[in-house]
Amino acid sequence: MLTVQTCIENLNQEGFYSNKIQNSIFKNINIAMCYLSVVKYEKTFYNPKIESSSQNFPVLNELQKYIKHFTLKYKDNTMLDCWDINFQNSNKYIIVFNGIGSEKNNINLQQAYLKITQKGYGVIAFDYRGRGKSKGIFSQKNANQDANRVFQYLTDKGINEYNIGIIGHSMGAAVALDFAKDKNIAFAVLINPFNKAADMVKNIAQKLCLPSFIQNTVKNLPDWLLPIKNRFNNEKALNKIYAPTLLLHTKDDNTIPVNLCKKLYAKNANKKNITCIELEGCDHEINDEKIDTALSFIEGSNLWLFNR
Repeated sequence: MLTVQTCIENLNQEGFYSNKIQNSIFKNINIAMCYLSVVKYEKTFYNPKIESSSQNFPVLNELQKYIKHFTLKYKDNTMLDCWDINFQNSNKYIIVFNGIGSEKNNINLQQAYLKITQKGYGVIAFDYRGRGKSKGIFSQKNANQDANRVFQYLTDKGINEYNIGIIGHSMGAAVALDFAKDKNIAFAVLINPFNKAADMVKNIAQKLCLPSFIQNTVKNLPDWLLPIKNRFNNEKALNKIYAPTLLLHTKDDNTIPVNLCKKLYAKNANKKNITCIELEGCDHEINDEKIDTALSFIEGSNLWLFNR
């Protein structure tokens, strides 16, 4: 499974910076070395060819007979591989947006689906294009289209948009927000989110085996100068969401530092629909405590049609 940490380890182990940048014509040009470093990071992180260990997870027995497997196809022959899980034929659904390093059959996610469906909600789980069994290439634009196709699937089967909530984890929180910023939804739960991709790049640059002057250059560059293609800006997207929203983060997460979640909240702290909760621990992945906290928020909030 490709996580931020494994991406950092892969980049450091292959010696890209010492072997290629240091010996290139750009070695004495600060900004050029910075650009090459950022481009290499983003290309590695979004590489669809990285094998994910989650492919080996069997489907939980408790879920197996309730999963409706379906695909959503595009005109270019790419497609999304999806699960519709609905124990009780509910008209209330939660779309789960997993992190980019996970697939929908990740065991932690399956346990989350089980908890959610046992509360009487339907779940839609899917792999972004270029991930898992879905065909295509992952990008911010494509992921947004993927989310809209899943949303359309639900509305086409008669689910009211105000009865659709979203749970996004890690990078999935960014995809969820990017999609939901122009939608009417019941609620949003964002687990271990970051504030914007530019700050994630700046944070990761400090963990790579780079000369300090490159690290400092990346850290101090204006966001618009960073050569990244996927510019998820959760701060702006969250500002456009008016449904009850929970930001949930572990205090000692080494993958996405809690201070990036704090920045996300601070930029939107004037909005009364947002709750921010910090949990003890360093676990970046979805776990029982996070899902239980999310479900308590969902059931205890005024979620328009969702709880009618």
